[in-house]
Amino acid sequence: MHWKLNNPVVRYTAILFLLFFIQSNHGSNLKINFRLQPIDYQGQQAISYRYYRGNLTLPCQLEESSPSQRIAYYWTHNHHLVQVDRRIILQHGNLTLNWIQLSDAGNYQCFAIHNHGISVSRIATLQVRQLQLPFNHSDTIIVQSLNKGQYARLTCPIPASTNPLPNSIYWTGGDNDKYLSIQQHPQLYQSFHDGILHFTFVQPSDTSIYRCHAVFQLYDPIGRNYVTVVNHGQKQMLNISHGVSPPLSQSPINVVVTPIDQTAQVGEKSIHFQCVVAGDSSTFQIQWYKFHDTLPIHRYQLSHHRYKLTITDVQLDDQGQYYCQIKDNHGHIISEHKAVLTVTIPPKWNHSIQDRVVSLRQSSSTWHCQAIGTNLQYRWYANGDIIANSSKYRIYPHNGTLIIHGLQQSDSKIYTCMVINPFGNIVKSARAQFVHDSPPTFAVRPFAITKWILNRRNKLICQADGFPIPKLSFTKNDQHLATSTNSSRLTVIPTNGTLIIHQAELTDGGIYQCIAINRNGSIRIQTKVIIIPSFQAVLNYNSTIAQVGKPIRLTCDILNQQYGLNHSITWSYNTNSRIHSSKRMIITADVRSSSSSRLTIDQSIINDTGVYTCHVVSYIDDYGYVINTASARVNIIDIPHPPKDVKIDQITSTSVQLTWRQEIDSNRPVTEIGIDYRLKSTRLWHHKIILATNYLTPSSDTITTVVEHLIPYHHYAFKLSVVNAVGQSRTNQEYQVTTLPDKPTLAPTQFYVSTTGANYQHMSISWLPLPRQFHHGPNINYRLYYNKHRTDLWQVKEVGHSGHYILQDIIPHSKYNLYLVAWNSIGESDLKTPTATVMANRPPPISLPPFPKLYVIGLSVVRVRFEDVWNSADIKISHRNKQGGIYKFQLCANGEGGDSQIKRIATVNITNPVPDRIRNVTFTKQNMSGLMIRWKAPLWLDSKATYQKIDYYRVEYFSPEDPTYPRISTVTKLPSFSTDDLPEGLYTFTITARGRFGYGVPLDIIYDMTHCQNPSVPYGLAIKMIETNPIHLLLEWKTNDQFQSISFIMQYKISTSQQEFQNITNNVVSDFRYLVPLRMLNQSNEMYQFRIIAVACSLMSLPSDIASYTPITKPSTTHFFSNLWHIFLVCATGGTVIIVILLISYCIIHRRFTRNQPDDHKKNINSPRESTISTREIIKSSSRSKLVASTSYNSTRKSYKTSIA
Repeated sequence: MHWKLNNPVVRYTAILFLLFFIQSNHGSNLKINFRLQPIDYQGQQAISYRYYRGNLTLPCQLEESSPSQRIAYYWTHNHHLVQVDRRIILQHGNLTLNWIQLSDAGNYQCFAIHNHGISVSRIATLQVRQLQLPFNHSDTIIVQSLNKGQYARLTCPIPASTNPLPNSIYWTGGDNDKYLSIQQHPQLYQSFHDGILHFTFVQPSDTSIYRCHAVFQLYDPIGRNYVTVVNHGQKQMLNISHGVSPPLSQSPINVVVTPIDQTAQVGEKSIHFQCVVAGDSSTFQIQWYKFHDTLPIHRYQLSHHRYKLTITDVQLDDQGQYYCQIKDNHGHIISEHKAVLTVTIPPKWNHSIQDRVVSLRQSSSTWHCQAIGTNLQYRWYANGDIIANSSKYRIYPHNGTLIIHGLQQSDSKIYTCMVINPFGNIVKSARAQFVHDSPPTFAVRPFAITKWILNRRNKLICQADGFPIPKLSFTKNDQHLATSTNSSRLTVIPTNGTLIIHQAELTDGGIYQCIAINRNGSIRIQTKVIIIPSFQAVLNYNSTIAQVGKPIRLTCDILNQQYGLNHSITWSYNTNSRIHSSKRMIITADVRSSSSSRLTIDQSIINDTGVYTCHVVSYIDDYGYVINTASARVNIIDIPHPPKDVKIDQITSTSVQLTWRQEIDSNRPVTEIGIDYRLKSTRLWHHKIILATNYLTPSSDTITTVVEHLIPYHHYAFKLSVVNAVGQSRTNQEYQVTTLPDKPTLAPTQFYVSTTGANYQHMSISWLPLPRQFHHGPNINYRLYYNKHRTDLWQVKEVGHSGHYILQDIIPHSKYNLYLVAWNSIGESDLKTPTATVMANRPPPISLPPFPKLYVIGLSVVRVRFEDVWNSADIKISHRNKQGGIYKFQLCANGEGGDSQIKRIATVNITNPVPDRIRNVTFTKQNMSGLMIRWKAPLWLDSKATYQKIDYYRVEYFSPEDPTYPRISTVTKLPSFSTDDLPEGLYTFTITARGRFGYGVPLDIIYDMTHCQNPSVPYGLAIKMIETNPIHLLLEWKTNDQFQSISFIMQYKISTSQQEFQNITNNVVSDFRYLVPLRMLNQSNEMYQFRIIAVACSLMSLPSDIASYTPITKPSTTHFFSNLWHIFLVCATGGTVIIVILLISYCIIHRRFTRNQPDDHKKNINSPRESTISTREIIKSSSRSKLVASTSYNSTRKSYKTSIA
């Protein structure tokens, strides 16, 4: 649509015609506010008509509008209608300007004509940059000649028509136009407004050629970037003479630049005030302050000798008067200059206008429009025309309120409120309808029967017209549903008459009524809600990965399918493209029902990667179409490329480094890398996996890794493979490598030493040589180290590698220590065999104890128990073999003559630990035939809690003296056992704990019931204090028992404590007295209680009577100053000493003065004048006060006077 209308009458006639034409095309759902508003191009975004030759588009479009809707747009430029032509184009509301001209600058506003009226947009400002380039029209140099110490200024010749000003200005100096750093020259300052260069105090060194350069950042609205243009000014020269400058005190102080008023926006990055003073900076001071306030804390900076004040992150509180005060060095104010900072807040809505319907019964209507900001101005439009104050309209400028008088139906229009300040403007349009009263009528009504779906979001819509606007409410089964209801399942929106049910349940069914009411009447309508079960679409995969060329099968099933509902299943690819059955993509349906569909992709390719969606569409009467979807992500990839350029280097004895190149292909991703290696002497491959994400990056395709824990001096074969979700790359060729040799790391096993030969004068050594994989180098051999017992001199013999050696050169009847070490060409092993101690000429054991039994009491500890151990032989255990959790132990006897030749093998499973022996067993005799046994549970050697549980204890006992006494066995869950029928005699008790995997290690204890009886209670407990160093308490007591094995336990506690008595020591005492050191008590005033318990044959008596003791508190020390007599005595003594010292000082001073009287003084003795000669000595008393003695001589009276201060 093109506009070429200049006459206002013709313009308004055309607008009315368009408005009538559009209103004839109904569009009641059209929104009247703008989705796209015109934007500003000013300041940094100003458009340069010289440099920018593209087009500039100012957007304008109503909300949810489209070209098919009946909307017409027109624009104004500086309040004049825009005439469109080939250069200025109006299309779909957007105004495009081609080949920007200076005349295009100004304010633009968009108007939209629709069936409700005319909506008005915000005002957009287009600033066209005027840039005259270049500045320099002449090659001549402007010369200024000045004397040293004067003020000079160089101006930057920016034309007055330049708008906006340059983004930045800098200066260069010298013949080579070298950049001039202002910070490095204290006498230089550059104004930030106009770029003028100030020399506040010129020096001869300032003689040079200077040049100004202006930098412009020209905005490109299409690329949304900037083009930098630099304009170079005319050269200027300063010629400073070497004349004598006036003294600094006489040099004038002049303010050459004063601060100017500024306006800033809240949140602006920074603003600057400047105050430049000509003269030597050492002769004056500059002080900045804010009137009746302080400078912003942490947000202001003073720079360039305090010439410039910078305030960052501007806030509203920064608004006010700022003063620059110049003082001389004596603090006198020379001058003071003021600048005002005005801080503006861009407008923001506080209360915007909304659509309204007003009854014509009222004579006037008030419409509030209020925004937040500073220096706000309000403007109202009615169908695009500016409203002015009149008898019809009244606008309040302080809050934007509009009052319309004499209401008529013709006042129904689109009203727009605009809020303006220097930093922007905002608009909001609303529709006002002035109507006559009418009763409610339904505009949208529900069906007689409404179907809701179970477990889904359902709604009931009911809308009514009328004036006043009817209020809508709902009832269910004649029960009122509050309009304010907003629960987790039920929401009532009375403004648009919508009832929303979230996650409908079966109980939500029933009779619902919608009621509309206003002051002119009420109406109601009802509907029956039926709840039908929901259904759901489910795919067999949420995501899957397939290999190129392999088929993909996706199955879509309908769960909770109900009879009476027709379903239609379709497939789509990447949510947009619908899939139709083809030769490669086959869609098959379940022939028995419509509840399942299968999508088969035959011979998949890379492009098949994407999201596949199954759409289940069902139609429900009175509800509409219901769509359920289920999606699956399908990723088609191929197996990875094999490794390339494999290299093995940095070979050590236990590790090698592998480096190769891996081709990166998004269609062949790599997730893992497999490294297979084996000893060439075996067929067992070891597999190591590393994650590719730790090595591969988009910028590097080289992988380097180290394989460790290899066996030294062995030949290895390596293979590399690359793995992803669909398979493994073809295995690469084998790579051979040999690790470097190293010294052995193990000692030989099954090391045995025993005497042999006639009279057992030799020693036979046997061992199990190391297997080949533990040689770690060439020339494996073994060394025997031996020395005479308790000597430090060790002898060494090479014993070969046969596993057997006879040592002959030993001293008869001597004890020897022996151990064996493996070695090779690289060195000797750090590990050795256990040291064996053997006595020469002593035979070794010839047999083993019978019935050895091994108990696993931890995952790494085995305890051995023999039923009968004889011949004083120790039992030696040697690890022999391991198969999973099964260990074999080789047992042999060991004596002075070494190890026995007979060995026995025992097998045990270490995965089934049993409890260890019980501990802390105590026997208490109850009566002549009663006995109580208590113990503590065994300790576990491992931290695993799965088997650390005692099920019960087995107690067995018998009498070795009485063969007729039966062997009794019983069990108990408590760690205690008691019997009341135990005849006198000697008994053997065996107590065994049972755990999860069986019985543990038994404990055998022999107890004598014949010679033991309960000890009697100690009596006569007394406490005495013994003055020893340190001080002790002596406890003495008595007993009636005559046992030789009786002993005692001492216990104590604080009388006021609620705790039990504690043992003084961990050991029992056999004496009838005990010294308790006082330092073990806390030396408080608390009373201590002591008691004694007698112990005999593991039987304990009852506690004795309690004896008490209270520590004696030391007498407090009295200081001398706590007694008045002591204070008086010290003061009197000190005063006497001070007086004596003063008298001695006086005599010494008087004698010196009399002896030194001159003859001249005797001649003038009749002189009427009086002279005073004073001598002062400071005497420090014991009280640290100062006394001054002053001696004066009077010439007239011929006398001396001494005073003390």
